Amino acid sequence: MIEVEADILRGSCTPVFFVGEEIKCEIKFRSLTKISDAKIQENRNLKMSESMFSILSNQSLASSSPSTPIFEQKFFNKRETRQDDEQFTIVWSCAQIDCNCYFDESKVMLPKDPLRYNTSEKAGDSSITSFQPNKDRLGISIFSSKPKILFCNLVLGPGEEKTFVYNEKLPYDLAPTFRGQFARYSYKLTIGVQKLNGSTQLLRLPFRVYSLMDFDKYIPSMANLAGEYDYNEKRDSIVSQTADIDSFDSSYELQNPFKINEKNGYEELEFALQVLEDLTARMNVSHYSVANHDGKIVKITMVKTNFKIGDKIIGFLDFNEAQVPCVEFKVTLQSEEIISEECRKKLSQHPSNVNSHFELKEHCLFLKKSDFTVQIPVNTTPTFVSDIVSLRWKLHFEFALSKIGIQQIQRSNDSAISVSWRPPNSLPVEIISWDLPIVLHPFDPFVASDLIHSSNQESNNLILN
Repeated sequence: MIEVEADILRGSCTPVFFVGEEIKCEIKFRSLTKISDAKIQENRNLKMSESMFSILSNQSLASSSPSTPIFEQKFFNKRETRQDDEQFTIVWSCAQIDCNCYFDESKVMLPKDPLRYNTSEKAGDSSITSFQPNKDRLGISIFSSKPKILFCNLVLGPGEEKTFVYNEKLPYDLAPTFRGQFARYSYKLTIGVQKLNGSTQLLRLPFRVYSLMDFDKYIPSMANLAGEYDYNEKRDSIVSQTADIDSFDSSYELQNPFKINEKNGYEELEFALQVLEDLTARMNVSHYSVANHDGKIVKITMVKTNFKIGDKIIGFLDFNEAQVPCVEFKVTLQSEEIISEECRKKLSQHPSNVNSHFELKEHCLFLKKSDFTVQIPVNTTPTFVSDIVSLRWKLHFEFALSKIGIQQIQRSNDSAISVSWRPPNSLPVEIISWDLPIVLHPFDPFVASDLIHSSNQESNNLILN
């Protein structure tokens, strides 16, 4: 038997990558067959017999009588180990990355893009020996990388193991991993293996992808798919403008021991994380006044509206200028999945679906000021726009307003005198709602790979009988 074990080199839980990153997967092929103890002892005896044969042969050759018979090796050749019976041959193995899109056919139709959304069966061999990564999977494949052959005719002896590394860079225009009601995007790395005289077997490794909303506005290389933007040239131009050429030797370059090597593929990821940090850490204080036909209700203050997944959303409420008494307020973190106009099956259908992820409820009667804190879950999908659906985020506020006047508490100037207030037996209220749009950005994929647990964990090994 042969065991195939694959591991995507990212994190301890579900691997997470940005678009434009390079995926590395380590694939091991291990023979589980071991030589038995009897076979090992037989091999030892055979080696001892061969040693004895060599000694006796040398003595016979050194004897004076030329007619002395020389020992033949026929007896020992019959006892040679048949190594061919212990070896296993793998005809070929290749790997490929694909994005599978499953959508609700009763509500969604595919865009008119035959190159990317082709539902017809591709021409090719459909036998059991061909490589079909999307076999037995629902939906359609909207992205498939070119298959890369790992090897051909790999022969493994008993207990032998060989390791191969698969590399593939993700394009920049991919949709993120998403499980919605109208559409779902899932990514898997598929490894195909065929043993000699056997059928093709597949090993699938799921991973998550984060897309970067409008990232080409901040980093030129993200918009330039050819990668012509040279960071070293940009850095050297900045240095040449600020340095005195006569004061140092420009040919000498001081090595920074704390700087990550720019040729290891992480430089662009570092720029992406820096831009995300700048976007989400930037303070942009905004004030929002909520009112109805009876007057002002509350003034809401937000420090910022751009957040990373896993952040805490903090807001402040001011009731000092309220003209309508508010008994209670509720804040809900909601995501809205919207079908694009081109993909709507019916123009009259409701094109969006709203899901709630976090809810906070507070009483605020007689309060002058209040605040709220909303935790963003780490297993959510950031804001994105694709050809089929888009995902938006918002804070949904609900205020319970009293329909009748409530007598204010008469407080005494003497702190020693206590004041009690008895609420009415029934209080008719009116519920009004208000939405505040926000933007969710992804966070560090290395951290996400250690925090996010997938609901459908698949095995990372395969046994070839």
